[in-house]
Amino acid sequence: MEKSGEEVCNASSERIGVYGAKIFREFLTSKGKVSNFEDFSKEELDEALEMLFVELRQKDGTPYQVRSLNTIRYGISRTLKARAPPIDINNDPAFKKSSKAFSHISKNLRLQGFDKSGSQNTAHCVIPQDDLRLLYAYWSDFTDLNKAVQKVWFELDFFGICGGKEDAKNLKKGDISVQFDKEKDRRFLHRSTRHSNLRLYEQPGRNCCPVKSFEQYNMSLCQETALFFTVPMTTIPLANGISAIMKKISTAAKLSKKYPNGSVKYTASKLCEALYSEGPIGSNITLQVSQKIYYQ
Repeated sequence: MEKSGEEVCNASSERIGVYGAKIFREFLTSKGKVSNFEDFSKEELDEALEMLFVELRQKDGTPYQVRSLNTIRYGISRTLKARAPPIDINNDPAFKKSSKAFSHISKNLRLQGFDKSGSQNTAHCVIPQDDLRLLYAYWSDFTDLNKAVQKVWFELDFFGICGGKEDAKNLKKGDISVQFDKEKDRRFLHRSTRHSNLRLYEQPGRNCCPVKSFEQYNMSLCQETALFFTVPMTTIPLANGISAIMKKISTAAKLSKKYPNGSVKYTASKLCEALYSEGPIGSNITLQVSQKIYYQ
């Protein structure tokens, strides 16, 4: 006889409850503690759950993906709600510490790329300083327009002036212009078509200057097309070439690995985090980040 949708759902929830409870018991045992967590006081349970969320790892030592961690927490919650009297670890203020730990760990796992699979998402990897130096050594002669378009794409993406693959494909000539900051006595790149105060400042006297390479590439654009990113000296859209452009750059510049496009923004976010940790920063974050990337 075929089971109803409700029966299937209940069976699935029961299996999740058993799975979550099993993981929790095994974890407690591995820490030399008793495993009958249903009998813990709320205080003991909160401390044990906090430790679970912070320290739980798979057998190979890697963290669980966020979805799996949610499943484990749901399973434990379902088990505790079935006891008498029921305990609600999600909404009871007595579980403030473990709830905070769960939120913090989940956020960190997403930042590290453990939000889609059991393995780290390769899009979320930092490009180290050694590879950044190799990049700018490779781009030192951007009179080669193929290098110029790569460098311009990288810097617009890194500093948030361009918002990813689709945005880059649709970017038009004239969307980004060179302006002058009288207070800082520096030119900068600014995108007029986005509601943003982001400014990518020039690096005077340095060949790696983003404004200099932008101008070099911009002058080479054909008048017959409105698109900004094209195959140099042609009207052919770069289009699909943008999808894997960072991997091509990685190979050409002989970096330590082939980086996906997502690693560019992720590296920028981590550099910003490092700046914040060092102390107060000014409103022109791009100037300070650019000084980090260009002057190290």
